[in-house]
Amino acid sequence: MHPVTTTRFAVPLVLSIALGAGVAHADPTSGVDGSLWRPSYDTNGIFGVEGARLMAVRDLAFKLLGSYAKSPLDVAVPGIGPAAGDTGKDPILDYVATLDMTFGMTITDRVAIGFDAAAYRTSVGAGYGTRGMYVANGTPTSRSTGLISLRPLSNIDPSANPNNSMAYLGDELAGPLDVHVGLKIALYEDPNFALTAIGSVFLPFGDDQMLLGDHGIVYEPKLAFEWRPDRVHQTKIVANAAVRLRERSVLEAYDTQDMTQTDADAKAFLDVGSEAVAGIGGTLELSPRAVIAAEAQAFIPLPSVFDYGPCKLYSGKSCDDATFFANAGKGDLTVLATAGLMLRATADLTFDIMGGTGQLGVRGEEFRITTGIVWSPQPEGAAGPGRNDRDGDGMPRRARGQRRLSRRGRLSRSGQRWRRHPRQTGSMPERSGRQRRLPGRRRLSRSR
Repeated sequence: MHPVTTTRFAVPLVLSIALGAGVAHADPTSGVDGSLWRPSYDTNGIFGVEGARLMAVRDLAFKLLGSYAKSPLDVAVPGIGPAAGDTGKDPILDYVATLDMTFGMTITDRVAIGFDAAAYRTSVGAGYGTRGMYVANGTPTSRSTGLISLRPLSNIDPSANPNNSMAYLGDELAGPLDVHVGLKIALYEDPNFALTAIGSVFLPFGDDQMLLGDHGIVYEPKLAFEWRPDRVHQTKIVANAAVRLRERSVLEAYDTQDMTQTDADAKAFLDVGSEAVAGIGGTLELSPRAVIAAEAQAFIPLPSVFDYGPCKLYSGKSCDDATFFANAGKGDLTVLATAGLMLRATADLTFDIMGGTGQLGVRGEEFRITTGIVWSPQPEGAAGPGRNDRDGDGMPRRARGQRRLSRRGRLSRSGQRWRRHPRQTGSMPERSGRQRRLPGRRRLSRSR
């Protein structure tokens, strides 16, 4: 017998791995987060636009918001349509239902933290495509189509018919979204104006295969500004300016209805990289219990120099060499608009209901409906909004009167009103009824 050496097996193995790595393809079917709208961290924002004022020190805010968005991703996908070469827009996802859980807390006078986690439920549309079928010897009987036309074959099949009990697994149709973690630092504040710096990190817990999460970590430095006419009413205007830095993702597909095309003919139909994000919104107080609000957010593509990490096409070339399909191009300019109502049920609890839409870009839903609760615990004994408030200034009469007296130094620690006697230089608390006594006088008993 000849001695067996590992060299004759190791060399071919290393060469095959090296050659395989040289022809490895980038993933052109995932990495774009189509869930653009996420709630603000605390109670001083609008809906998605962040507020510039911090809550009081050690104050907490919890939000539980449910949303339903119709067709959040509509784009022309190669190979989808009534015939080869069709360039009409196709929904990649029919709908996305989300549940956001948000927490905010102020640590010091100038520092606050925020956290938002969410889960989704979705259904795929025509643009997502259908998985191909293969026989035992590896010969394809049908090719995968749409977004997944270049995706390796897998037993995970969100496109399977729900009525097919043998194939339908429900994989990837529900899961988490990216987690947002933020830090707010107050830069300036007075009764009318406020300016705050906000740094957020988006952690890639979402499902990028379903276009509901990014490939990597996203960084977002932001400035928030607020103006309000006074500190009593809830009327205000808030503006945000941010830069969202991420890895660039280019989605590609080829026209499977054209039998002459192969994966070498793939074209890019969506290209998303770093963006500038501008937001503006305002609230108008109708009553101490009811506030109407509206906001708009614009996602503006930035040059490739702001992207981090390498970006490769399916062919292995740089993303800058992409050939685009139909009217696609670099970036995805999208504008989100939202309007709604905030109803304060108690001093601690507020109900939010809002509706929105996305325009111009691929990642804009036809419509979005969001509702939920915001809970921010208040000190024990705090009055509910509008209680004993006769003049509509949002402050109960008793609290307003005590605040005015305390400013003038006319309340003792026990809450009694101080009364100055003309014969005395000092003051004493005023007593009611027959218990009131003047200095220097004695109570005489009447003899019978």
